[in-house]
Amino acid sequence: MEVFGDSNLVLRQIQGHWKTGDVKFRPYHAYLELMVGRFDDLRYTHLPKAHNQFVDALATLASMIDIPVEATICPLLIESRSVPAYCCLIDEAKFDDGLP
Repeated sequence: MEVFGDSNLVLRQIQGHWKTGDVKFRPYHAYLELMVGRFDDLRYTHLPKAHNQFVDALATLASMIDIPVEATICPLLIESRSVPAYCCLIDEAKFDDGLP
């Protein structure tokens, strides 16, 4: 799994390079340490805040679902396109609803 984050401080804390000093974040860090043990390969990538729109979108999606601890999560392939996705489907439409 590759973890993307825009906070170098948090990424360093997750990796164990720096201590989690703020008491209110310690429970999150402890839970994260339990989760990290479930992955065979884990990499961390720092993204500057100017490039974190994708990270924000994934975080929003992840916060909307509850995944049971025993669940197996399959890899998710996300592609970036140079044109909006609907442009790729225009030629595939076979119905005529009379609209432009």
